[in-house]
Amino acid sequence: MDEPVPKRRLFIALRFPETTRQTLVKAEDTVVAFADKARPMLPQNLHLTLAFLGMQDEQGYNRACEALKATAAQCHTVKSTLGEPGVFPCHHQLIVWEGLEKNENLKHLQSHLTEELTQRGFVLEQRPFVPHITLARSVRLKKDQSVEELKQRISAVLKPDQSTHTHLYLMLSHRVDNVLTYTPLVSEPLLD
Repeated sequence: MDEPVPKRRLFIALRFPETTRQTLVKAEDTVVAFADKARPMLPQNLHLTLAFLGMQDEQGYNRACEALKATAAQCHTVKSTLGEPGVFPCHHQLIVWEGLEKNENLKHLQSHLTEELTQRGFVLEQRPFVPHITLARSVRLKKDQSVEELKQRISAVLKPDQSTHTHLYLMLSHRVDNVLTYTPLVSEPLLD
């Protein structure tokens, strides 16, 4: 009898080139310097989530691959430009992120992906899509610092940066040597 395949925590994302990741690491360094506590993302983990799928078995993995392929076959390469930083409150702490400028192609890609996933039985979060790159989690600012000051400092270190995204990625969220790691499992090329 075959052993059941363990469930895996999956999401679909766009990844960034090394030059953009280096720029984002400077923003992370700013967050760390400005906070009493912060858990910055590893440079290789920096990404833009398009859809969070949660824990999935082999069947869910296969359906996600189908949706990824169908979306990529109908959507074009996306260019993204870093925008304004922001925060999400989370259990008396903050998640600090870098936003992207408004982008109709990105919005279309995410919308199309959502449709393909929904058709395949995935139940997705109903929150509006806010394109962002998480810089740090569990952030607690120093007592004399404000969120507005932090956002101004992040903006000051970020140079205008545009990325070209040529692939969609199915990502695995897991721990490697007790370190949160995001590993690409499958990539599908977008149309030129």
